[in-house]
Amino acid sequence: FDQRRLFDSFVDMQISATFLDSRIVEHAVKPIWIGKQFPQMPKFRLTMFGIYNVSSSWQVSVALRHSGNQFGSLNNGDVINNVFGSMDPFNFLEANVSYLLPTGGRFTFGVSNMANDIAFVHHPWPQRTFFTEFALDIFADVIQ
Repeated sequence: FDQRRLFDSFVDMQISATFLDSRIVEHAVKPIWIGKQFPQMPKFRLTMFGIYNVSSSWQVSVALRHSGNQFGSLNNGDVINNVFGSMDPFNFLEANVSYLLPTGGRFTFGVSNMANDIAFVHHPWPQRTFFTEFALDIFADVIQ
């Protein structure tokens, strides 16, 4: 779902979801893997992203990223979460403020993983992270 100016408001909304049943149906070498979930593919993923257009130059956005439980091994034996090597489910909340340049570039300040949740994807995901971003539209901002 991708809708600009939702209901004629100042809000843009993007939602994407994936439902996946990735089971191994045949394996000549390791038949014990048959019926197991394929690694690193959660059954459910969801991303919701909302932008409030404060003005033509300023935007505030909030996002939620969710990933369900998944396995890292073909035998699906890695079931312990929050340790190195695990593939944890997670919910990450993010927010940022952007100033849009008239020519197409932008300055952004944001926070990822606002709740400072701990999750692993073989290694720890970054916890609360503050970031800045500067982007240029090369053709509009530099080459005229």
